[in-house]
Amino acid sequence: MTTNEAQICETCAQDVVNCIQTFIDVLRNEFPTAVSSKQPNIPNQLMLYNRMEDEGLVRRVESIMTAQEDKLGKMPAAYQNRNVTGVSSSIKDNERHQLVHNVLLPLVRLLTQCYSILDQMPSSQPTPTENKSGQKKKKPAPPAGMLSIQNYTDIACLLEFLVLANILPYLDANVMISAQDRIQYHLPKSLAGRIPRAALAWRSMQDDNMSIAEKSIELLTTSTTISSLVVLDRFKPMLLPRHLSDLYAAIFQAEQWKEARRVQSDIAHLYSTLGLQPTSKLNPLLQAKAYQAMLLRGTKSPAWLRQKVSSLLSQLACTDLFSIIQVFCPTQEAAMASQRLGRALAGTPSKKALVQQMLGLVQVTFPTNGEISGPAVSILETVWAVLNQWSPDMIHSELIELWEKSIMETGTRGNQTIHATVRQIGALFSFVPNASSSLKVLQQIPKSIILPQLVRLGSMSSIFACHARDDAKQALHWISQAICSVAQSTMIGNVAVSAEALMAIAWVHSLEPSSWDLSGKEYYILDSESQSSSAKCVECLGIRQSDARILDSKRIIEHGSRRVDVLLETTYAAHEQNEGSTRLKGLCCRIFRLILEVYLSKSTKKSLSASSSMVPIFSLPILFERCSPEDLLLGDASNATALLSLIKMSLTSVENRHKRTAINEGASTMLESPLAMEDGLAEGLFELKKVVTMHHTANQTSSSLVFGLDDDEDFASVIQIASIMLSLLVSVLEFGSTLRSPDEEAMLHSFLPILESLSQLNENSSNAIPSHIEESRTEIADIAAYALSLIASRSAPQTREAGRLDSQSSYDALKNIIMQSENDLRSAEPPIRARGIVELGRLARGYLGIIAKENSSNGKKSLINVQENESESSNEFTINFVVNEILRLSIGALGDKESYVYLAVSCRIEMIAQLYQVSLTLKLDQAVQTIVSVGDMRPKKLIPLV
Repeated sequence: MTTNEAQICETCAQDVVNCIQTFIDVLRNEFPTAVSSKQPNIPNQLMLYNRMEDEGLVRRVESIMTAQEDKLGKMPAAYQNRNVTGVSSSIKDNERHQLVHNVLLPLVRLLTQCYSILDQMPSSQPTPTENKSGQKKKKPAPPAGMLSIQNYTDIACLLEFLVLANILPYLDANVMISAQDRIQYHLPKSLAGRIPRAALAWRSMQDDNMSIAEKSIELLTTSTTISSLVVLDRFKPMLLPRHLSDLYAAIFQAEQWKEARRVQSDIAHLYSTLGLQPTSKLNPLLQAKAYQAMLLRGTKSPAWLRQKVSSLLSQLACTDLFSIIQVFCPTQEAAMASQRLGRALAGTPSKKALVQQMLGLVQVTFPTNGEISGPAVSILETVWAVLNQWSPDMIHSELIELWEKSIMETGTRGNQTIHATVRQIGALFSFVPNASSSLKVLQQIPKSIILPQLVRLGSMSSIFACHARDDAKQALHWISQAICSVAQSTMIGNVAVSAEALMAIAWVHSLEPSSWDLSGKEYYILDSESQSSSAKCVECLGIRQSDARILDSKRIIEHGSRRVDVLLETTYAAHEQNEGSTRLKGLCCRIFRLILEVYLSKSTKKSLSASSSMVPIFSLPILFERCSPEDLLLGDASNATALLSLIKMSLTSVENRHKRTAINEGASTMLESPLAMEDGLAEGLFELKKVVTMHHTANQTSSSLVFGLDDDEDFASVIQIASIMLSLLVSVLEFGSTLRSPDEEAMLHSFLPILESLSQLNENSSNAIPSHIEESRTEIADIAAYALSLIASRSAPQTREAGRLDSQSSYDALKNIIMQSENDLRSAEPPIRARGIVELGRLARGYLGIIAKENSSNGKKSLINVQENESESSNEFTINFVVNEILRLSIGALGDKESYVYLAVSCRIEMIAQLYQVSLTLKLDQAVQTIVSVGDMRPKKLIPLV
């Protein structure tokens, strides 16, 4: 375009702008601004078109149209009015129709034609100017047809008047907010200061009794004209956000009427212009705001409009979900708004595109610094709302399978998909708005390969800092915390388990050596040295495969130990740092119980697989070392009945082997696991291994976990198991010294006959005990007798504090404890006498252990008598005093009629006799008589001592 043509176009544009200014000035003269109130007076009977004719505005518009056609050419077809011929003559003659079609629409079309040409002109060359120092500086030249702020305001006022006069009156009720509310509450200050509110209300609530066909023509004519102007670069930033919802409402209303078939070409043109077609593009944030404006009436809006907007929102969500969340889910009320939006988006036809949008946003919200921002909460709330509307099968097919595929993504040079997937999973579970309602999502994770692979990512070896490894650990923590917070139970196959039990089963399954491990596969980070130090970066990971033939048990155990470290770091350590709830403490307890049950199982066709049986080998030592006994045994918020059942099961098996109660001597003794019946942990592990088909063999079958004893060569391991179980029982009794629930107390008292039998482990046996386990047998008998007295003393009144001493206790304190124990042993109440035995047992365990450490390896130390000239402050004097007193009181209690009393003291005497060659020179005739009188009843116990 030449300079002359540009000047002609600018002149035409200026003439149009002047006419628009004249129109606004006439309105200001005819409708005085109401200062006292926003409520406008509506003079609908004012003959406004006649006033425009009196001002000569109609003639000026006609003149500009003729001149502009001569100078700039005929107006493009898109800017012309092609449907006016469909309006009856009576409508054409009314005041509104004449003002709209003879003044307003022509002015908008003329302005559109001018600026569509001016916007295509190349930028002018900068004009050289001189500053104060005399240096030349190039000043940008103003764009062609530059408008002032008042010009923009006048054009905006013209469009606002046109919308209120020729769009809103023809819409169905509640399609948009009413004209009166729009004028009173939703008018920008810039427009309210320029155009009177009463002027905007002129004919805004009258439709002139037009037919549906005539209304359709008016709506499409007006929306086509306005849309052609507001999409121009010159006016889009200011005018399009204000009127996009008006234009959409006009299009959808005309499309809703059956007569719209006659104007399909206009609708198609508007769809393309305003971004309603997939091929056309428009700012998605503006579109979302326009859709929101059409839904402001809520359920009062017509059903057809809600359905139309919901469909458009679903389409937009597949391309730009973030814009929708920004508009529909403000930070202040994200919860309720997200629920409504989730219900609207759940029916999106293209689920895969929606899932990609959701996961892309979720990945960005990963809280690298531990804090979740307000916009991130809105995103996560919306994603959870969508998922909660889907069925479990749909969640698995659209989301879980995608994660499973992505986390196993392989490539010759690695990729960022694995780390991105980790962040998606972690971010989603970092914020679970309602765990109970999200159960169908939460329960999918333990039943997939996602958790095992996250564990392997968290245990990935790397000498460099690795954000992917840290993110995997954090994701495991959030998953464990989210699932353990669910109150409802869930199903694994045919087994119903609690959410905590489900998570425990999934963790144990994740610790197992899988086909992935046995094939030599492992994750590794590519180019660690070149990775960005930013915590927000997504690292490039790969999967490498070593030769499976070089895998040995040592390497498998090493990898398993690293996985146990991940377990403790994400659950137990988080609980210790007060980052998780007490449910994580209970989770560690459940995991320990299940691993313990796996340890007690045998490799029969009905037992767990060989890979499961390896878990206790590398996990139990680490758990005992890193976790406190109280947390492992009693960390579960529920009662300890399940743990006590497990202990009782193993001790009963040892007792049966000891008594040879099996039908065939030496045959296998099979007992069903109490945990399999009560918690469902064992059977749940069976079922989980069936569900996760990638990690179990095809010939595995589901059955109850069994505990089997086969022959004499297994008796050593049985003794070791019994020793562990008795130690656990004593720990439970010590940590749970106060009365527990009735069920637990009943379970504890059911141990009495079993413990009594185990305290006589070497008596009445059909076979001799192997010599290499003689010391373990003595230890078991002692622990069993001690546990027996602990249980019997539980019902004793708490009249004093239990005496717990260490090697630094004073001599007077020792004498006090011994005196209290002696008083208890003289009581007529059996529980109180048992309490005295317990105190003696604690003293014996503490001081005999000290002496044992001081003993030389050459032989046993003789126990000396207390001498009057020996210093009371010496350590040897204190030890000798304690041991002599324990012997004196124990021998005196051998005649007690309660079995648990004389069993406990006899085991105590026997242990002292085995540790030392005791020389009994005590001047206690009664004690010697007691030995003689009781010796006939228990010769095997007392003959070695005598």
